[in-house]
Amino acid sequence: MAEQQGILVFSGKIGEIVGYNRGKKKYARGKAKPYELTDESKKSGTEFGRGSTACALVKQAFSSLILSNFKTDLHNRLSEKLREVIRSGPIAKKGKRRVFDGDISLLKGFGFSSYTSFGRLVFFSPVVEISAESIRISIPAFTWKDLKAPEKASRVIFGMAAGYFDFHENTYRTTLAGNLEADKGKPFSGASITIPIPPLNEQAVLVMMNVFFEETHGSRVFKIDRRNCQAGIILDAVHIRKGKVLVFKQEKVPAVEMKLEVTPDVSWVINAE
Repeated sequence: MAEQQGILVFSGKIGEIVGYNRGKKKYARGKAKPYELTDESKKSGTEFGRGSTACALVKQAFSSLILSNFKTDLHNRLSEKLREVIRSGPIAKKGKRRVFDGDISLLKGFGFSSYTSFGRLVFFSPVVEISAESIRISIPAFTWKDLKAPEKASRVIFGMAAGYFDFHENTYRTTLAGNLEADKGKPFSGASITIPIPPLNEQAVLVMMNVFFEETHGSRVFKIDRRNCQAGIILDAVHIRKGKVLVFKQEKVPAVEMKLEVTPDVSWVINAE
């Protein structure tokens, strides 16, 4: 660049030079080259997006069970869990992997609340049995001592739903089970429910349960909305294809032997006896 009689003269290819003023002086600099993503970054970005899409699908399917206290960071945590499922698929397919390529059972035990886990409020475990045709959910007998209930709670409520997901077409169906309720001071004798599974060629079946408490004031009943009094969990998650429950086989990644060779700056001299 040169300045002749107050006129800036630039040299270089069009688009490569950027002129600008700073105070009363004129400057020129090379235009920054656009950042180009590497192939690996593009592949990771594609799978990142698929995790977010799958998360939105799961949230829609279970929307009636997602309590207000679950929503603070649910999308980020659930998206990352689904990306973990995708990343568990074959390394050779990186960039093309989808949820069905990974270990769907990794979703089992996912907690919908980052404040309180299901196990901190409920001291027994519901039993879920899933075949290619049906889901059976059993709640064992329990008393109020088997719960970490708020002091003023008068009732505990469990909500349950089964979701059937086609992560190829990004569609879902949901079966909502009726709420189970137990009043304080009245032992619960146990219950079970069987839910048929729709005959799809390939699907992920997720079973969700939430738990919350209510308190009674005269004839009025209120949900206790404190975040440490509500929890949700994916009780089970399976992958069904062509009428069979699949068992995921983790790919064996060859171990890489790393050698660290260091040349010492000084050497020991052993004293002669």
